[in-house]
Parts: sequence; C-alpha cells; structure tokens
Amino acid sequence: MNGSSLESINRVLQRITSIDQRIDQIEGKEIKSSSPKKKESSDNQVSFASVLGQIREKLPTRANKWIVEDAIEQAAKQTNLDADLIRAVVEVESGGNSSAVSGAGAKGLMQLIDSTAQDLGVQDSFDPHQNALGGASYLKKQLNRFGGNLRLALAAYNAGPEAVAKYQGIPPYNETINYVQSVEAHYRKRKIS
Repeated sequence: MNGSSLESINRVLQRITSIDQRIDQIEGKEIKSSSPKKKESSDNQVSFASVLGQIREKLPTRANKWIVEDAIEQAAKQTNLDADLIRAVVEVESGGNSSAVSGAGAKGLMQLIDSTAQDLGVQDSFDPHQNALGGASYLKKQLNRFGGNLRLALAAYNAGPEAVAKYQGIPPYNETINYVQSVEAHYRKRKIS
C-alpha cells in the first residue's frame, strides 16, 4: 500500500470523525477529539490487513455501529435469515463488539472459533462483514440440519450440533440453556419493537 493510499484513508477517517462530532454537537453530546494518525512500518510498507485494523480502531463508535449494522444486513440478505435473528445472536455473543474475544478463543461479532471460521471461509474473524456472514451461514446450516427448529439451531450454534444430536434436544448445559433463552428473548424483543 503506497503513501497516497494511506493519506486517502486518513482523509476519510478524518471526515468520518468530523461528521460524528457534528452529529454529537447537534445532539448536544460531549465532543471527543480523535484525529487519525498515520502508522508506518520501518520500510514504509503497510499490509492491507493492518490498515483495516487501524481503521477499525480509529472509527468513532457511531461509525462502528453503522458498519456492524451493514454487516448484519448483508449477511441476512445472503443467507435469507431474518436480520433481527442475526442481531439477537450478535447481541448475546459479543454485544456488537467486532473485536470481542472469548475465553475459549471465539472471535468477533458472532464469536467464531478459528476452525469453524476456516470451514466457513472466514479469513479475518475480526472483519464484521466476514464474521457476520460466516456466523449467519453457520446458523442457517444448523437450522437446515434441525428442520427449521430455532431452539435446536441456537443450541447447536452454542454447544455444537453433535451435542444436540446426542441429547436429541437442547443439551443439559446451563450455558446452552441460558444462551438459547437469551437469544430468543432478544429476538422477541426486536420483533415486538
């Protein structure tokens, strides 16, 4: 990536920051100053992945929410899943934090384990679009496997399809039982709103 590309990215980030600050002014909120700074390696070469990481770190909270929302909408369109269902899973899995990492090593919005991400073709689990599409595809696969039964698909998403098959229903794991109930509650809440 050359210097002019980095300058263009920095200009875009500065513009996003100024728009975000203007929105805060209009809404009467405190203004945060966060002007992007250029990072370069010693040989003046920066990988595209590292630039994307820097951009994600520098984006204002509102812009990150827009990116997450776009990722969810795109995943819903590509998988034919209800966007509100994907939002409910994202809320329970990561709280909408595309940089989230669990104690078990699950990553991103929909908390993909590396092996699952690899199977789904996700190259960067922290990329909201890749992660949302991968997680939605995996959920769709579980829905298909369990005859459209949302509760079983969610249990399989959390505990794995083998556990659901073994117990012929939601496995008797507190984490999985709570997970299914929580996603369903978030999903119902979104459908009522």
